[in-house]
This record gives sequence, C-alpha cells and structure tokens, in this order.
Amino acid sequence: MERGEDPWPVAAEDMLYHHDNDPAIVDDSTLLPVLLPVLQAVWWPIWRYSRMISQVLSETIVVRDLDSAVAAWSEELGWELGARAAVDPELAEFWVIDPARHPEFAVLLPRGGDRGYLRLVQGETDDLTRCFHAPGFFNAELLCRDVDALHARLSRSPRFEVLCEPTTYDLASTGGACSRSFATRGPGGAGIFFTTYLSVPPPRKLPVCEHLVGPMFNSACAVEEESAMVAFYEGVLGMERRLQGRIASPAINRILDLPADWGFMMVVYKGAGEGLIEVDLHEHQLPAGFGSPAGKLKPGNCFLTLETTDLDAVVARAREAEVLRSPPRKLEQAPYGGRRACVLVGAAGELAEIVEVS
Repeated sequence: MERGEDPWPVAAEDMLYHHDNDPAIVDDSTLLPVLLPVLQAVWWPIWRYSRMISQVLSETIVVRDLDSAVAAWSEELGWELGARAAVDPELAEFWVIDPARHPEFAVLLPRGGDRGYLRLVQGETDDLTRCFHAPGFFNAELLCRDVDALHARLSRSPRFEVLCEPTTYDLASTGGACSRSFATRGPGGAGIFFTTYLSVPPPRKLPVCEHLVGPMFNSACAVEEESAMVAFYEGVLGMERRLQGRIASPAINRILDLPADWGFMMVVYKGAGEGLIEVDLHEHQLPAGFGSPAGKLKPGNCFLTLETTDLDAVVARAREAEVLRSPPRKLEQAPYGGRRACVLVGAAGELAEIVEVS
C-alpha cells in the first residue's frame, strides 16, 4: 500500500448531496450569502463530529520477553525498530499502571510506513487465554502481499504459532471485500492475522502491499452489548459504520478458532483516514474473567491508539458518557512527541488511547 493511501476511500457521493436536475432545488445564487452562515453553523459541526477520529494509528501488545519479541518482528517479518525506552513515571501514571510491572517498551514500524505500527510493552506474563472471542481486543490484522508465501515462512518459525491454513472468504454480502487470511499466535501470545485482499467493492481501490508484510489495517474487538458498542464507537468516537452483517461462515470461524456453526454480527468502523476497527457482537456467551488487573495492562492484544484533530471534543463526549480513564496531558516519550493524549474505556472494557494531531 502506498503511504497515505486510504484502503477504504469515501466516495464523493457519500459526502455530498448532488442536486443536478432536481426540480425542488432553486438555483438562486442570491440566496448563498444568506444560507452560507446557516450551513456553516449547522452542517459543519455535524460533519466534524461524525468523523471525529482521523485514523487508527497503532496497537499496543504486552509481552513477557521484550527482547525476543523485538527480534521476532524484525527477523521474521522485516519490521524496523522505531524506538525503545523505559516507561517513564509520567507515562505509567497516564496508563494507570505500576512502572515496575511494565518497565520498558519498543515501537516496531512496518517497512516504509509510519502508521499501522505496533508498540510492545514488557509485562509479567504473556496472553495464555488462546481465545479470539473474549471481551476486548483480540487481534491485530496486517496487510500482506502474498499470504501463502508468508504462511510457508511462518510455519517454519518457532516464534509465530500458525493456527490455520490460508483461507479465502467473501464478505460481499456485508459490503466488504474478498480476502485470503490466516491466523497466528505471535510473541506474547497475541493474535496476529495476515490478510491479502483479492477484490473490493467499487469504487474502492484494491489495497496493495509493497512488502511481504505491511502495516496493521484492522484490529478486532469482541463485545456483548450492541448498545454499549454504539454508544462508544459512534457516540463518543464519532466513527462511521463502514460495513456490517451477520457472519455465519465456517471459513471465517476456522480462522477465529470458533465452532463451525457459530454466528455473530460483525460491524466495521472507520474514521476519516486509514485503519479499521472490527467489532464482533457474539450470539453466544463470551468467556468471563478477562481484562486488565489493577495496576497492570492486559497481556497480549491490549489497546489501540487513535488520532483525532479535535481531542477536546472527544474528551467532552467521553466525560459525558463517563468513559474517560485518563484526562488529556502532553507526553514527551515516543511516539507522542509532545502531543496531548487521553485514555478511554470502551464497550467491553477495552482501552483506547486518543492522540491529538494538528
């Protein structure tokens, strides 16, 4: 994928109402000076709120052995070390953790990219749950140029546990793509999925990956209550539903390690730029006992970092919804670089870090 390219571009027809040949519209330019202030006062705040999140920037994964995890991502997948440092007291306070339990972190970047990256944080234990339908984030899905070639490579690796053969599935009925994917357990026990797009609905442009393994383009989260999902991802974050539909596919369930006859509702959210968040509403009871213990981050797939151009608006809605975990503050450590950020609690207790971008 070329840098800056949106794999799910919004067509102009989705954003503007075209009134050509509409007899109900009077073409009178003299009305413009009168109507323009009204349109700016009413339409602009609504549009701005509806696309409050700029892009999905990264996912944070907690691993027990940071050295081994960094080596696995760089040697097996060709990712590059962007930064590595101790978790300073300011960041620990922001995350509401004991820094002794999470002493160090590393930022891993896809080759040639500055988004869709991963941050690995050292923790006391790996994710041992081996569950792709527990509440909260459960995977990071990466774009891949040749999923079969990568599958062959990782099948010989002791650092990525390959869980299934590459599987082709078509989400055209939900407005989605036809893709080929496989699942792994990566360092830290994290769910790492790899996907090659085969086709996408027009007018969207087929995402193409320059390198064998590209950036993270999607992260999935399991939730139990639709109302909580809508309140957080739409009400607080202002993201739009890119596609939705009931999934009852043995092929997809094979990737997710679910019983073949299970079904669930899949909703995919998108902000104004790149990156997707998939939210799975399961019809079966989700396992209990998952989450972040006091003073620690959840092992494995932990939380997402999103960007916004209007952090104050996000914070205002988060306060109103009572989901603000950490109020805004400037953070100097990488990858913040002096930008303001806050932490929110999502629909299933998942954490979302929101970073301001100009």
